[in-house]
Amino acid sequence: MQEGQLLLKRVFTTAGTNRQFVNGTPTTLAVLKVLGEQLVDLHGPHDHQSLLSTETQLALLDAFAAAEPSRAKYEAAYRKLQTLIQEHAGLSTNEAALERELDLLRHQTSENRRRRVEAR
Repeated sequence: MQEGQLLLKRVFTTAGTNRQFVNGTPTTLAVLKVLGEQLVDLHGPHDHQSLLSTETQLALLDAFAAAEPSRAKYEAAYRKLQTLIQEHAGLSTNEAALERELDLLRHQTSENRRRRVEAR
């Protein structure tokens, strides 16, 4: 094998124990799938397979617009927003629980006062 070449091999047996290799090293089928998606583009009479992938479409658009740095900033901001939304939801839930507990304590205090007055 020459330098710069990639050799993918998959061995099918009648026993059903299939094996796969990348440059002679055993690998998983998942790795072959990822490599295959990057290296092979299937063409049919009605479609261009890679263009059906949302990820590929976005990558092509970002590359054409030279928007990778902006996209990275957007993704970081979006992840931060999602984290803050989850934290806010958690705090709102905690606040509601505290409000219910406070109402219960107020009710219990009120009942205790009423009982003391009645006991006199």
